[in-house]
Amino acid sequence: MYEIDFWNVGSATKSSDAISVRLTDPTTAKNVVIVVDGGFAAHASELAGEISAAYGTTEVDLAISTHPDADHINGLETIVKDLNVKELLLHLPSSRGYNGDETGSNAANELAKIAKEEGTAVIEPTQGLQRFGGTLTIVGPSEDFYRQMLEAQVSGTNGVASALQKALRELRLAEKAIVSKLRQILTGDPGETLTNSEGDTFPRNNTSVITLLQVDGKSLLLTGDAGVPAIDGALDFIDVNPHALIRYPLRFVQIPHHGSRHNVSVDLLDRLLGPPNSQTEGTTSAFVSATAQDEHHPHPKVLNAFKRRGCMPNTNEDQSIRHQHNAPNRENYSKLDPLPWYSESD
Repeated sequence: MYEIDFWNVGSATKSSDAISVRLTDPTTAKNVVIVVDGGFAAHASELAGEISAAYGTTEVDLAISTHPDADHINGLETIVKDLNVKELLLHLPSSRGYNGDETGSNAANELAKIAKEEGTAVIEPTQGLQRFGGTLTIVGPSEDFYRQMLEAQVSGTNGVASALQKALRELRLAEKAIVSKLRQILTGDPGETLTNSEGDTFPRNNTSVITLLQVDGKSLLLTGDAGVPAIDGALDFIDVNPHALIRYPLRFVQIPHHGSRHNVSVDLLDRLLGPPNSQTEGTTSAFVSATAQDEHHPHPKVLNAFKRRGCMPNTNEDQSIRHQHNAPNRENYSKLDPLPWYSESD
């Protein structure tokens, strides 16, 4: 049994991530509650109440801070105060000598301080760390990559791809142009215009904790604001670690960074989900956190790219949304309708 909630807690024009999961721990046969990010502080008390009401408990077995952006980390301060959080996974840049606010060190240290005062154990989320009998595995980032992204934040560089590398990747996209045009004519799909823009997202986004959940033979991936190199690194780890092997196709995936087109690429989605039309429509659910007034997220190119790979993308722009397997029915949650094809004009 599992259920995943994407809570509608963004500001009027700014999207945020606040996700909770309830699943059955196979080692105890008991249900556990996980919170991944807490959105903005302004909505955190409401969020704590909604999580408690939805799951019928104030106990949170594990909280995860993916990275120290305000729309992800600030609300977790209230979560650890208002709910009984047993353990918090939190990167601390200061433990590696990065104390400037350009790395989010101040926000991370403040959350760690509050959590410890509340009796919550604070652990750094190392790649390969597992909980709940292997049901949850941290698959990214690696320590080396995390340090690389910290240094990139300090130096003000991107830290990932050169202009030449990007140009070469864009050339590969041209090979698919003719096929995309034919698909548009035949199916109504506007055709793949997503680019191989590896490295375009900010280094702090690429420090995001990436979490793999494996429940009842199904694989679910939570990505935070991770970009192409971060997710590729997580998939590299999965490929060589049998205990974290993804059972393809994924049953559920979080569309990273509120659906930004700077966080995914054609090559990455082909690796993660398969090329267009390689799986039956509706095989994978894909959720994205984005408010209705956010002018930049989610990007139509990204939603269409997931859709043409058999996903059912949905956004919590006007309501909290839920994905579940063998979980109890809950009031005020109706079946989600797949999103339509969107015009991909910029």
